[in-house]
Amino acid sequence: DYYNKAMPLIRYELGDVGIMSDQTCDCGRGLPLLSKVVGRTSDFFRTKSGKLIHGEYFTHLFYDQPSIKQFQVIQLSLEEIQINIAESSETNLDLIVDAITNKMENSVTVKINRVDKISPSASGKYLFTKSYVV
Repeated sequence: DYYNKAMPLIRYELGDVGIMSDQTCDCGRGLPLLSKVVGRTSDFFRTKSGKLIHGEYFTHLFYDQPSIKQFQVIQLSLEEIQINIAESSETNLDLIVDAITNKMENSVTVKINRVDKISPSASGKYLFTKSYVV
């Protein structure tokens, strides 16, 4: 409530994705419990067929690429993915683009956007992946 002076309970949609627990709370209230948080809705990319791909898949594609200083993979639509990349020297991204295209069921165009720096989001967090597809 808003009148609790110790700590108001304000509910709003966080966009978290979690796993419900089948256990009950020791307090006896009987309300549902959350087992664990596994990500955020914005961390998942959706294919045209509706399949969900966790954003972590895309981050692994950039490991062991010493010339890449920063990267960000953004799903703009079901048909388009943009890679923002800051690098110390130009990197051949053909294998990464092919891996993304294949994982997204060959239904996307991947565009490369070379930048000097990738700024953090408004929350101050650096987002490796972001999807605008709901």
